[in-house]
Amino acid sequence: MDTNVLASLLTTGTVTTFKARFGTDDNGVRGAVVQIGSPLNQHLVLVVDETGLLREFDRRIMRLA
Repeated sequence: MDTNVLASLLTTGTVTTFKARFGTDDNGVRGAVVQIGSPLNQHLVLVVDETGLLREFDRRIMRLA
């Protein structure tokens, strides 16, 4: 997923549904982006789902549902 799209979602706080290509949840995860990248993993995307759980995604294999 493009970092510009993720940055836009992070800035606006938009709640949306994300899927990972190899994810186990067919319905995806509905939540908001809270972090893009980290010092040890530039591809990490953190999403807080609607129940408040923090989910990790690899931006290279994630997409909007």
